Amino acid sequence: MMLSACNLGATDEQQINVTDLPQQTQNAIQASPSPNQPTRTPSGVVVLPTPQPFPTGQLPPTLNFRPPPPILPTLTALPVNVFILSPIPGNVVAGNVQVIGAAMHPEFLQYQLEYGPDPNPSNLWYPITGGVQSPVFNGLLGIWNTNTASTPDGLYQLRLRVFLRNGVDWGNVVVNNIRVQNRIPLPVPTNTQVPAPIAAFTQDKVTGTAPLTVNFINLSNPASLITGFTWNFGDGTTSTEISPVKTFNNPGLYTVTLIATGPGGSSNVSRQITVQSANPPVAGFTTDKTSGPAPLTVQFTNASTGGQITNYLWNFSDGTTSNQQNPSHQFTNVGTYNVILTVSGPGGVSSATRQITVGNPIQASIQATIDSGNPLRVNLLATVSGGSGTYTAYDWDFGNGQTLFGQSTPNTSVTYASANTYTITLTVTDSTGAKRTVTQPVTLVAPPPPLSADFTITQTTPSNLTVGFTGTGTGGSGSYTYSWNFGDGNTANGQAVNHTYATAGTYTVTLTVNDGTTNTTTSKQVTIEASAPPPTATDAPLPTATDAPLPTATDAPPPTATEMPTSTPSIPPITGDFIINQSSPTDLTIGLSASASGGLGGYTYTWDFGDGTGSVDQNPTHTYSSANTYTITLT
Repeated sequence: MMLSACNLGATDEQQINVTDLPQQTQNAIQASPSPNQPTRTPSGVVVLPTPQPFPTGQLPPTLNFRPPPPILPTLTALPVNVFILSPIPGNVVAGNVQVIGAAMHPEFLQYQLEYGPDPNPSNLWYPITGGVQSPVFNGLLGIWNTNTASTPDGLYQLRLRVFLRNGVDWGNVVVNNIRVQNRIPLPVPTNTQVPAPIAAFTQDKVTGTAPLTVNFINLSNPASLITGFTWNFGDGTTSTEISPVKTFNNPGLYTVTLIATGPGGSSNVSRQITVQSANPPVAGFTTDKTSGPAPLTVQFTNASTGGQITNYLWNFSDGTTSNQQNPSHQFTNVGTYNVILTVSGPGGVSSATRQITVGNPIQASIQATIDSGNPLRVNLLATVSGGSGTYTAYDWDFGNGQTLFGQSTPNTSVTYASANTYTITLTVTDSTGAKRTVTQPVTLVAPPPPLSADFTITQTTPSNLTVGFTGTGTGGSGSYTYSWNFGDGNTANGQAVNHTYATAGTYTVTLTVNDGTTNTTTSKQVTIEASAPPPTATDAPLPTATDAPLPTATDAPPPTATEMPTSTPSIPPITGDFIINQSSPTDLTIGLSASASGGLGGYTYTWDFGDGTGSVDQNPTHTYSSANTYTITLT
């Protein structure tokens, strides 16, 4: 509720005597001239004679206002704002006067604007408007027609009444000391007369909860005649500012009075401020999660209700706090935490508690296995533990642009286009929404070419029964074994072998190469020709004796006898060779394969491995004790 009042301090020169008017008739009457006419000073301020008693006999009979049956319109919530802004105490008015102000209330039904004499000991009021059912925030309340026979010149006061929907007459706002001057000429003030200032003010609010801060706006006039202001806020405090700001900390009804002082005197005006008790706050909050694995980040959202809140205090029970309204907090350790929110305000203090459970973190690993049948295919298996124990999604990134999201099972596979090293990324999500990401590199080797086999044949002469064979394996895994079938029912193992056939002929030799997983074979023919028979020896004829004369004795030496050559078989010289089988230069174990031709056959082999050891096998295997360069000799 807002009340306004004004008390003007005035000198004797500001009084006026009003003569009695004739008895009221049906027609409007004119005021009789008075010998005591008002005068006007050079400044334009009206100086009135001493007022006489108000001619109440000329007013219409008292009206007993009874509001019409309530019509309850549907209204939105309105603030309490009831005041008259214009005219203000001390105004001189005439004709149709616009009454400016506000009439608002949350339970507003209608308002009525009235006028009455000033002073008004009999409490006589006459309507300016009927019941107006539209609230006014700040504007025209009604038009007061002062130029009527029932409104003789004189002092009047205005009253604003607001009626609520529950039938309650909420209260009255009265503005007094308003002079109606329709018939008597305005007085001309003298040079020596200085009027008193007119105190007036408004404020941005008239009610609210403690602490309530109010901005007061000084509307006193004329400013040129004001030397000072004094505000009394009704709580024992004052101010001399022109338009102060005041905070009322305690509930109550406060009458705020402004006194405007000048050379012509002083005046005052008062309004009331209602400060209500603040409602207590009620703490409350929500969280986006209540459990999960460490580290667990939780978003806290304030949901407190009730009265005004001026401070927030969060205690996360892990030694940390926050004063934010909606904090986010990470719990790094496993445990159960009681999170407490305490809110405080003018109405009091309130607390709320919620529990957060932090479990073991998610542990994950990737097992990658290269497919034995396809070296570019990788089988993947995720191993997961911790967290909530229930895992809702396995998200894979295979490192080659391929992804697989939302997988519900922990195993999958991927086939790559080429050999390379790829980084596989796995993200596991549990039933609380917690995630764990791990990576695993995998290196793929290009598949080898297919396994193939070949061999060479070493034959010194077409008729030589002993033949050397040297096998070659390529492709596959690269770790080869060699198996021979000589086509005469005999077999042998080794990369380089020698075989002696029993008789001449054509034989199909087959080599089988194995790389540990697969076999491959290749075949070739070898032909051994029959050897030519050895030459036979013949006796040359002896010379026959003749009767040639005997030589005479001379000193010549006697003839020497010469032997005739005899024929023997031709035997080719013995030749030998061998092959070294070594899987890699760092391998200390080697295989040796010897071959021989020529001579009479029936060969024996003697090896010197160059490290002080030897062998008499045709195709020995030897392991050296250390890396070095050795000279191998075959005899």
